[in-house]
Amino acid sequence: MKAAHLAVALLAAAALQSAGQNESRVGSDFRREGESLEACAKLSFGSLTDCGQTLVTGQPMHIAVGSLSPQNGFGAGIAFVEHTDQKSEWRDNWDVDGLATDNGSWRAGGYLKAYRLGGGLPKLTYPSSSTDAKKKKGPFFTVSPLFYLYSQSISLNRVDYFGLGPNTLPTAHTTYGFSENVTGVNAALPIGGRLGWAKASILAELNGRFSSVRAGTDSSLPTIGSLFSEATAPGLTHQPAYFEPSEGLRLYPALF
Repeated sequence: MKAAHLAVALLAAAALQSAGQNESRVGSDFRREGESLEACAKLSFGSLTDCGQTLVTGQPMHIAVGSLSPQNGFGAGIAFVEHTDQKSEWRDNWDVDGLATDNGSWRAGGYLKAYRLGGGLPKLTYPSSSTDAKKKKGPFFTVSPLFYLYSQSISLNRVDYFGLGPNTLPTAHTTYGFSENVTGVNAALPIGGRLGWAKASILAELNGRFSSVRAGTDSSLPTIGSLFSEATAPGLTHQPAYFEPSEGLRLYPALF
């Protein structure tokens, strides 16, 4: 409920600020979403449905909900989502969101996706004669250049640990806290043929992972350090950062 109230207040403030001025794209989105939230004041099934849809999926702001790792609960928060259409046919979608659960765990991140359809959207044409029908047409499948940048942090206040191997016992039940940031970029780059009608693309990705472990906070269970050491819980005392590269090749068929 606090998240819902905050979203409504922010939307109302943005709508008032943009009134009577030359609106930006973001200001216009705030105003129109604020107008949509007027349905929340009406008591009918249809208005409540429209209100709920705006609160959960509206743009540029909506309520973010989701579950974290088991034992850390279901959380709620705020998401800010927008997009920009460039004259060069590039489209940028970006999202900043965060949520928290009742045990103090949370997740927050920022994400940017940029892609371009070479030559604009594909057009469907119909042959006017049998000769035209025999001419070679472009394939049905297209590949556009795509870049995805992201950085997400997560903090879990409870992660269970019983030891290594399949023969652990319930008496060794301990907990610890865990935090991690994942920052990286991935891309799909078309190769071969005209841009926008490529039949293959190269996939590449590079992530950086930065994690840390802390003592558990659940008073009903012992913390991991009271029963385990680095030998029995590898990574307990030292959590190195590391990079995670990947690559691949994606093929699309050109039918007929």
